[in-house]
Formats: sequence, C-alpha cells, structure tokens
Amino acid sequence: MSARRERHSTYSDQWYQVENLTPALRPDVNIRRQTYWGTPWYIISEPDNNTHFRLAREGYFFVSLLDGKRSMQDIWEQCQDVGEGEALTQNEAIALLGRLHSAGLLLLEMPADTDSLLRRQQERRLKKLSSTLSSFLFLRIPLWAPDAFFSRFQHAGSWAFKPIGFGIWLIMLAAAVHALVVNWGMFVAEARYTFNPANIGWVYLVVIIAKVVHECGHAFACKYFTARDGLAGDIHSMGIMLLLFAPVPYIDVSSSVQIRSRWARAAIGLAGVYCELFLAFVATLIWANTAEGTSLHLLARNCVIITSVTTLLFNINPLLRFDGYFVFSDLLSMPNLYQRSQSYVIYLFKKYVLGVNKAATVVSRKNEKIIYPVYAVAAFIYRIIITTSIFFVLEENFATLGVLLSLSLFVLWFGLPAVKGLIWLVQGQELAGMRERAMGRLTLVAGVLAVVLLVIPIESAVVVEGVVESREQKVIFSEVDGTLADFAPTDSQAQCEKTAVVTISNPGLMAELERTEISAAVARAKFEHAQHQGDANAAGMYLLEWRGNLRQVDILRHQAARQVIHAPMNGVWVAPELSRRHGKWVDKGEMLGSIYAPDKLRLRVAVDQFDAARIFAEPLELAEFCISRRTDVRSTSGAFFTSTLESPPVPAGRRQLFHPALGMQAGGEMPTEQRSDGQIVATRHFFELRLVPESTAMADLAPGQKVLVRLVFGSQPMGLQWARRLHQFFSSR
Repeated sequence: MSARRERHSTYSDQWYQVENLTPALRPDVNIRRQTYWGTPWYIISEPDNNTHFRLAREGYFFVSLLDGKRSMQDIWEQCQDVGEGEALTQNEAIALLGRLHSAGLLLLEMPADTDSLLRRQQERRLKKLSSTLSSFLFLRIPLWAPDAFFSRFQHAGSWAFKPIGFGIWLIMLAAAVHALVVNWGMFVAEARYTFNPANIGWVYLVVIIAKVVHECGHAFACKYFTARDGLAGDIHSMGIMLLLFAPVPYIDVSSSVQIRSRWARAAIGLAGVYCELFLAFVATLIWANTAEGTSLHLLARNCVIITSVTTLLFNINPLLRFDGYFVFSDLLSMPNLYQRSQSYVIYLFKKYVLGVNKAATVVSRKNEKIIYPVYAVAAFIYRIIITTSIFFVLEENFATLGVLLSLSLFVLWFGLPAVKGLIWLVQGQELAGMRERAMGRLTLVAGVLAVVLLVIPIESAVVVEGVVESREQKVIFSEVDGTLADFAPTDSQAQCEKTAVVTISNPGLMAELERTEISAAVARAKFEHAQHQGDANAAGMYLLEWRGNLRQVDILRHQAARQVIHAPMNGVWVAPELSRRHGKWVDKGEMLGSIYAPDKLRLRVAVDQFDAARIFAEPLELAEFCISRRTDVRSTSGAFFTSTLESPPVPAGRRQLFHPALGMQAGGEMPTEQRSDGQIVATRHFFELRLVPESTAMADLAPGQKVLVRLVFGSQPMGLQWARRLHQFFSSR
C-alpha cells in the first residue's frame, strides 16, 4: 500500500455488492499513453460516443485487468499484490467502475441493486444540482456532426498552422498594431460606447462571427495535428452553447486529448484565439480605413474590442476553464489542474485546520505542492473579480441581467461548494469518530477570524485621485495671430515683465506696419505742402488722413510689441505643449501656457460619493499623498508627503470635472460620459477637497501633476469597513 493511504480507507462496506462481478472493457475502446513530469497517464477513448478518460498508472493497471473473466475481488487483490503506487482502494475501484459503467465503456451484467450502487457513485445529489446549474449557464445544444465537412476542407484549413500561414499572421499583426497606434485617440473615444444599449445588437453580431471563426480554428487545428499523430481527429458535434444565457456556436474537439505531444495539444487549444486575433487584425485595418458612422466601420470597431476583451479576460486566461486553462495545464504537464488544485487545498484544510490525520492526497511532487495552492487561490480571486465585473459592466444599462448573471455565477462558483462543504462537515464519513474535535478546531479558527475582522481595529482609509494647481497662477494667451517662433523652456523661472516666455512671428503684421508708417509719412508731407501753398481745404483733408494713419500705426506697433510675451508675474513658466508646436500657426486668443507661484501650490482632490459622507461626519486624521505623474514632469521622489485641509469641503456634489486628467479618457479612475452639448462629465457625483501640501513637497510638485491621496479616518475593524462599503454600494443603486 502507498504511504499516502491509511489502512482504514482501503476497504469499503459496500464492496460485497461488486466483488463477484466480472466486468470487461468494450473491444472498440482505444488506450493511448501520455507522459506528464515523467509520470505515465493513459487516455481511454471510445470513438462512437466520443468519450475520453485520463487515468493515472494505478487506475490504468486496474482497468487493464477487466477482461470479463476475473472477478472484481480477484482484480483488486492482484492490484494489491503489485505493490506501492499501483493499488486502488475499494472505494476508488467502485468509483472508477461506476464512471466506466456510466459512460457505457463496460460489458457487464449486474443486479439492479449493484447497478444502483455504481450510479450513485456518479450521481450524488449535490453534484447533480451543481451539474444542473452549470448546464443551465453553459448549456450545449448539438445541431450537426461536422466531421465530413472539416475532413473535406482539411487541407485548405491546415495552411493557417503552417509557416506560411504564421508568417501572414505576423504581417497582419504588424499592420494592425501600426493602424491602431496611429489612430489610438479616435479608437479610445469610440470604444466608450461599446456597451451602450443601442450598440448591443452589433456586439452580439460580432460575438457570433468571432466565435464561428474561433471554433473553426480549433476544428482545423485538431484535424491538422491529429493527422500528424496518425489519428482521425473526429469532430463529433457542432451546435449552440447558451453561454451565460447568450447563444454562441461551439465545436467538440475533445478527440485531441489523444495526441501524445503536449505542444500539439497546446497549439490546438490556442488555435481559436490565433484565428480570432487574425480576424481582429483584419477588422482593425478595415476600421482605420473606413468612414466613421458607416456600418462597416461600426462592425469592425466592435470586432476589435470584443475579440480583444474575450481573448484577454476569458479565452487565454488560465484562471478560467477556457482555452488558456487547457493550454496552461498541458504545458505544465498537470492534467485536471483545476480539480487537483482544489482537491489539494481541501486536503490542506482537512489536515491542518480540521486535524483530519487520515486525509489523503495524490500530490507528492514539490512543484505541485507549490503550484496547486497558488493556482487555487488565484483562480478563486479571479472568479470573484469576473463575477463583480459582469455586474458592474451590465448593471447601469442592464441591471436585471447583470444581477441575474452575477448571482448565477456566485451560486455556481461559491454557493454550491460552500453547501457541499457544510454537508460534508455534518455527514461526511471521513469525520466519523472525530467530528466534535474537528468542529471545535473549525470553531476556533472561525473565532480567530471573527476577532481579526470584527474586533481588532485597523486603520480606515480611502485612496482618491487629485491634481496639483497653484493658488496664484496666470494663464498666458496669444494676443496676435502668427507663427510660434520661440519660447522659454517649460518649468523655467520667469521674472515679471523681464522674461520673454513666447515670441510669435507675423511677417504680414510687420509689413502692414511698415506700409502704414510710409502712408503716414506721405500724408504728412502732403499736409505740409498744402499748408505751404496756402490751400486750407487740401491741408485739412491731408491732416485728417495723417492723423488716421498715426492712429493705425500706434495700433499696429502695439500688436507688434505683443508678439513678444513677457511674464506677467514672478514664478515658474509651464508650457508642455509648445515643444511640439514650434514653427506652427497660433491663433489670437489661443492658450499658450501659464505661470504659477511655486510656493503656493495646493491639491484639488475628487472624492467619490461613496466616501463623501465620511468627509463631513468623521474627523480627518491624516492626508498623505504621492505624486503620480504629469506628461512632461516626473517626480524625483517616490515618497509620501503629508498635507492639511485648506478649507472645509463644500457640502455639494458636482459632476463637472475640474481637470480632464481625472477622467478615464486621460488615464484617470473616474467614469465619464459625454453630454449632448459635447461636455465630458462624471457619470456620478463627486465632492471636491482642497489640500495644502507640506513645504518639503513643493520642490517635487508642478501644476497638472496627478496625485494619489490617502485619507485616513481613524481605525475600525476590517469587517465593519467592508460592511460599510457594501452598504454604500447597494444603497446608491
């Protein structure tokens, strides 16, 4: 017996019902050997019903003895005689026999009570409930057996996975990236409307197209790589899957599990993403070269966004059981990664929390003991993120759908496992004789967690965004039209009326000034000549002309003088945009930059309405900040600085942003929307807080920099802080 199993777990009180059975594998069953981390595994396949099982060595040894002549007792005893690592317990043997029987892979006649026993091994009540809910959320409806179609076009489809196909893929990738970079601003602006109700029809059309391409990619890859391995690679079914209530196409390529090479299996797993991204590349080029507002432009834009989102968040992510998970599992040579990681974490919980000394695990390698817990925790956290993200994305425009999807996923991923755990605690045979001790240990752990969450005070703080501005600042506007000829470097010191910060060149203005001065000189000469001749009428006319020209000369000289703009105050000159506009035309009235007093800076902070009540109801114990960034200025220090309130917060919310850097379009955290008048405003109200930074921070600050401010409101237990956040969130809906 293996050291991982205790003696009392070897036997089953239900063994008498199966010990005299003489099962045999069906003759059309295929068995192929694969290797993971040097350990052999075996794939049992039945081609007619497309059934595949992966067995470890001890399971395979047991199955290899099912010849229809030996009894279950003889087979089990022979397994025990083999020695360590090859023997199943009686419960494991019954469970494996039940799996094979339920899949129709056995030739076996048995009494009704024995048949019921084997089926009960596979149809536990809670497992059936979980399977029902899972099927409800991911229901598959087969419509067609497409193997003949994909076999017919197998040669054409295989080009995508050959070097020439991959080369074309890379060329399209480079072209799409270039088009996206060149048009990035327009793309971001249009992407805001992806999940608007009016656009949902386009989104769903894109999903259908993308998923057809995705699934066909899997199918052709399966045909290509199984053929290289000498297999048929049958595609048994194609149909519609209700993925979270949304019908999308699916194709069954489970026959690829027989391929020995893990790299080939990984290639088949990535083939859907590979083809879907190629579709995204084509859509990017179409979007960049079509007029905005056309149907083709809209369809292409949605295709780029949807394929990118589904690829990064779902398909290629190994933390959800989609393509990325199976690729990751194959490359790590860890089959059934999710189930085994969950089982190992449960084992750790049983052994070290509940004190179940007889808890057993099949995990023995050091790398598995590290990878499994890390993966299980990461997958748990990511599922929470996905569940809440679905709610946040859909709740604004599709509140009922968002709640329904989030609640369904929560019940499937978290609720049912919790119920299953509670039932095991109350009824599980593994706790027989030690249930009270295990419950006592669990109660102790729960008590410690309750103390940590509900008793021990922890600093209560929120982190918000803000921008730096000066309390004394003057904005510089151009007073003439012209070409930007020269300017002072940004962040340079400027002296009032002495430092020339901008020079604008307008040759037309100077030419007009020179012409007007000549005209004034000519009018003066004519006036003096008429006066000398005694012609009073002519002299009066030329005098008026001369004075008009003089007035025009004064105006033009004043405008010419304004071509050179001097600092209106002492301070620091900031004009980050001028370096890109040298030699370009500047319109009269256009903003050029600003001058601020560097010793009179302040922070304008936007506090979300969730936390606004605390500003007025609780004392602010500490306000510390760190400098985030400004496009042209980088902080020389990553340290935190303190600040104080400049004035009490205004008890009125607002939606108009006091700086564009706070909005999501500029990289901020505040969700925004565009009004009918074109103004960008926050989607919900926020409150403004003004802070004065400590003097030592002034050297690192400049107007326009973003800051992250940490507002500390005393200490509270962590559980109460979480409860308050949940109450604020749901009460605001």
